[in-house]
Amino acid sequence: MTCLLPLVLCTGVVHAWESVAPGVDFQEFNLPDPNNAFVLRAYRPQGKWIIDTMTGKGQARGGRETVTDLVKRYDDTVNYRKENYHVIAAINGDYFTYETEQFVGGQITAGTLVKRFRERRETADLFWKRDGSIFIDRDLLNTSTLQRVHFQDGRESVLSNVNAPRGTNQMILYTAQYADRTHTNRFGTELLFRADYPLSIKKNIGGTVVEKRVNEGNTLIPFDCAVLSGHGASADLLNHIDVGDTLTLRLSIERCANDPSGSREPGPDWSNAYAAISGDS
Repeated sequence: MTCLLPLVLCTGVVHAWESVAPGVDFQEFNLPDPNNAFVLRAYRPQGKWIIDTMTGKGQARGGRETVTDLVKRYDDTVNYRKENYHVIAAINGDYFTYETEQFVGGQITAGTLVKRFRERRETADLFWKRDGSIFIDRDLLNTSTLQRVHFQDGRESVLSNVNAPRGTNQMILYTAQYADRTHTNRFGTELLFRADYPLSIKKNIGGTVVEKRVNEGNTLIPFDCAVLSGHGASADLLNHIDVGDTLTLRLSIERCANDPSGSREPGPDWSNAYAAISGDS
């Protein structure tokens, strides 16, 4: 489920806390017009609830949808752990662009990296883990050598992007959260592989190639699979991979260097983050 866990100090009419689920309470604060605050608090150690993120129209490719319709879409769904979602609260998240209707910042949904986070930006990226820990981090790196694919024959490649349109010579990873298909043109090679979901941060993610499509594009993405899509030089690399071959993904997020020596401030560990979303700081 998706929920808001703020700490609010305010004055005005205060209603009593109301239990809405085990370990989760709701309260409304009526402030001077036109402002009102609706607050959810949750007891983290009890583990009866989770935080997750949602995407408009159920796809990271882009799509506008009201919060009410998002809740209807995600309520009574099942995650990779076979847990049934019953949404008790939801709130608007990141901004989106009118051109693509895609959210602007990064996102992790049910443990899978759905979209990369903006690098070296003054953004505030919130992430939550299944142990109840929650953090706000900023100034991240998640491209270049940090996110790669390794094949069983020893070949490897950096991932140009995750769940984004494919460009010249790029290698793009498409997950099941992107859309029903890759929506790519035919000028490239795509490997459909059964993936060891979730595609989590700092985890060695295994996969087995089940289909190879050359100069076809627009590959269907089943719920338990992902696609590597290559153009140009990246397609040439994928052409050497066969159905039945194995691969390993490594998706890492690190803190940017913040001084001339290249050192980084120690930050919270993103390993196995279950949900994350961006926001401007």
